Amino acid sequence: MNETLTNSDVKPSGPIADEKEEPQPRKLLSILGPGLITGASDDDPSGIATYSQAGAQFGYSLGWTLFFSWPLMCAIQEISARIGRVTGHGIAGNLKRHYPGLVVYSMVALLVVANTGDDFEHLGLSISPDIDTLTYALAGIDNPATGWGRRDETWSFMDSIGALGGEDWFRLGDRDLALHVERTRRLRLGQTLSEVTTDICRRLGIGARVVPMSDDRVRTRVRVDAGWIEFQDYFVRQQCRPVVQ
Repeated sequence: MNETLTNSDVKPSGPIADEKEEPQPRKLLSILGPGLITGASDDDPSGIATYSQAGAQFGYSLGWTLFFSWPLMCAIQEISARIGRVTGHGIAGNLKRHYPGLVVYSMVALLVVANTGDDFEHLGLSISPDIDTLTYALAGIDNPATGWGRRDETWSFMDSIGALGGEDWFRLGDRDLALHVERTRRLRLGQTLSEVTTDICRRLGIGARVVPMSDDRVRTRVRVDAGWIEFQDYFVRQQCRPVVQ
């Protein structure tokens, strides 16, 4: 009786098959997928502070919520990672690009609360990284290549201040710089961060209401061997190298 063999019936053997075998650690990482990275990146400064305070106050009494929150968290992380990987844009950016403005604003419930836990002062300016990233995304002028700042950015200011010996480790593009200068001016005149953010969003054509989580001065600082430093100093300038106490 004759049998016809196909390619799927023939299994490689010998040295060639061994060379193609994927190392076990690498196989494990491929199974984990983007969830590991997105899960770790979710620990932003305000999140870490919230987790610490909740843990100190409630202990293990809220542990039962993990049975409901953990599966939902995994699903959201996986969906967000897949969307970002395929499109190169975040949730807000994709909504802006694929749906009419009315639909977008309805989907975000006309209210977006922005984190201010990693705000800081730099070069005499009030910097609000999360508010700005959200604002640029909703306005459709965000930079998908970097995930922060504005698209089609120029860097004359950074080049000049670096040449003069100034601090250029926190990159502020020329267009982005205009927002920081204007925000700082208004805050010094006595306006609240909410008032400034609302007006800037209006001028950029954003219908959704972007609200800072607080108008108070909220700053995240990290304690290292050399003492207390700003979070952005630790995260951006020193690339998380110092050991946290």
